Amino acid sequence: MNRKTPISILETLYKSVETKFKQTHPEAHHLAVEPFFKTLAQEINQTVKPQKNIKWHTIYKSIYLPIQKRVLASSVSISYRNTLAQFIGFPDFETFMIKKNLFEYIEPPLFDADTTFYGYTYESESTILRFLISFFPQENGEVQVRLKSVHHHYSGKAVKRRNNIHIEVFRHENIDESNRLKSEVVMFVGAGGLSQKSEVLLGIFTESDNKGNPIASRVVFRRTKEEISKPPAEIHELKPAYETEIPSAIRMYLRNKFKNQIRATEANKLTMDDLRKYESIYHKIRYFFGIYEVFVKASDENDIIVYYLQILPSGRAILKSTTTRYASITSVSLRASNLYIELASLDEEKRLQFIIYVGNTEMSPNKVYQGVFSGIATNFKAFAGKLLFFPKKLHQQEKIDFQITDLAHQDRFQAQRLKKADFTHPNQHLATAYFDLPPAEKDAGAELNLLPQRTFTVEELEHNIQKSVAKQKNNELTHKPQLV
Repeated sequence: MNRKTPISILETLYKSVETKFKQTHPEAHHLAVEPFFKTLAQEINQTVKPQKNIKWHTIYKSIYLPIQKRVLASSVSISYRNTLAQFIGFPDFETFMIKKNLFEYIEPPLFDADTTFYGYTYESESTILRFLISFFPQENGEVQVRLKSVHHHYSGKAVKRRNNIHIEVFRHENIDESNRLKSEVVMFVGAGGLSQKSEVLLGIFTESDNKGNPIASRVVFRRTKEEISKPPAEIHELKPAYETEIPSAIRMYLRNKFKNQIRATEANKLTMDDLRKYESIYHKIRYFFGIYEVFVKASDENDIIVYYLQILPSGRAILKSTTTRYASITSVSLRASNLYIELASLDEEKRLQFIIYVGNTEMSPNKVYQGVFSGIATNFKAFAGKLLFFPKKLHQQEKIDFQITDLAHQDRFQAQRLKKADFTHPNQHLATAYFDLPPAEKDAGAELNLLPQRTFTVEELEHNIQKSVAKQKNNELTHKPQLV
């Protein structure tokens, strides 16, 4: 492996070599650059007889030119340095350093052995791409890179720049060299460089797709020491492999980083335990994975609107309204026994926020949940109201297979606005009765008249509505003005 050596030390070594050479070859003073260094390399090889002859252009490009340009350091292999030291009478470069009282900062190699990482990144809003990236250090100091994704293979080189590894790879399939599709990967390693303890690295991946659109995404790289057993794959978060093959800490780290500006500035010696704080979010929201009917009152007093909401295993949410599709801005969260869901339309012009009281137990398909919502309507006016939240009764496999945005299931999960005359399901009548409850005076939720009981079965909800209506009528009779 080559090592970066301060240019002052290389200059001392080279001047000693040049002085000895010119003593035995006075004519060298008048030679042009290429003949001079060819003759110098030939003289060194004949004198030292190294196992592998040194090349004249390596001396010129790696030692002479850096000295002229006054760079801070240059990479020269240890075999070259030993050969040059032997030419001027020292057994090796280390002895030359000691005798000359020189001190060298030797930067550790970027990789001292073949190394492979799994890379994890969101390929789409619901699919994680797992790819392989392998580094192969060469004798001349270069680091060759191979990147293998599901559909393409790439190859290129890696270099360290400041605190990052910069990797430039080209797709193999492209025949036209001038138009080869290029991807760039940056891995943050920190000021200390890469170490064997760096189990996890963070970085970014940029490329342009087949249509020429630029793509950038956050990546978690996890070092793999064992024989590679998991091939590249596109794993949808509704498929079993999403949980079995991608560590939940990595899943939640990726999902909880929503900043458009991607900056991987965390420490370089991460382990999986350093990402565990993101995993706790997963344990809080995993009980709410499923599909829900959401009933809200329309602006027309006689109409209701039925939305469909899907909470995915990652903590993301998707909502289908009658006119717009929404996706969660941040992960669904649980705060003080309430489920918080913040959504935005795909163009981010419209916003919705749901707050649903769920208690501290798992969501039950036999329960009904009440809550409130606020948002920006199609006419861009603010609005708010009550909602009822009905979990859909689905088998576990259906929860995995169904997606409310799939065209194949659009009839089953069709958001709609309904008039009372068009009601076909008891839940629709129940929702209307709930929304028609008159305002209460002492409820904590008096503004929107939430029932004191937070979760209930359909039968309990009917009973509560009847009880609340009867109580309100009784209050009206009690406080009715008497004629005198």
